[in-house]
Amino acid sequence: MKIFIWTNVDETARELIGANVRTDDLSFADRSQDDDANKDAFLVAEVVFGDVPVDWLLESTALRWLQLESVGFGKYKEVAQTSQIITNLSGFGREVVSETALGGIL
Repeated sequence: MKIFIWTNVDETARELIGANVRTDDLSFADRSQDDDANKDAFLVAEVVFGDVPVDWLLESTALRWLQLESVGFGKYKEVAQTSQIITNLSGFGREVVSETALGGIL
């Protein structure tokens, strides 16, 4: 299974991910390159983490699951193909945000 990570991750996280996933199946976006180089890695991936450019979804035939790093679907829901599952981080920070707000009030 090819995995592409579009979001920025530090070296420690890369090492941790690489230790648990076969490295020949894993690629990270290189933000120093132009989008075309990253797009090539995206187009062969079956699993992607990050808010990739929306138009890339229309060209993908391999993508099975896109995990967004945002809480909404917005523009992605409109272009997703039926073979693609898109999930988001809805509720991810719910407790931390509410605890911080309550702490601030107190």
